Amino acid sequence: MKVWCFDPQAGGVKISPDKFQSIVDQAVAHEREQAWYPKFKLKIRFKGQFCYLDAFENGEEASPIGRLRHFADKRWSLAFYAYSTMSYQPCVFSNGEWFGTLEDAIDICSVYLTN
Repeated sequence: MKVWCFDPQAGGVKISPDKFQSIVDQAVAHEREQAWYPKFKLKIRFKGQFCYLDAFENGEEASPIGRLRHFADKRWSLAFYAYSTMSYQPCVFSNGEWFGTLEDAIDICSVYLTN
């Protein structure tokens, strides 16, 4: 017997190229409100249903900090980049839910950017 269950770390909806700029603009607007800006800056990459968050400091090479999986405009799941395993690990949002906003994901991943 097959049992179906929803996995927030699987599937997702491909991000259409016409949404790329609005997502980047949204991230940049949130980034500018943070204490770690402008010392650190975000770089956003897209591939399929994924939005990758990378950060760089003073023009150095960007380092991965998180990967968001797109389900809807304000519904993302999050995988935090773990340097110990050099892989993305599932992560819940600060409210204990598997889904959140782009801004919430940036806030969680910014743990790498604060002292």
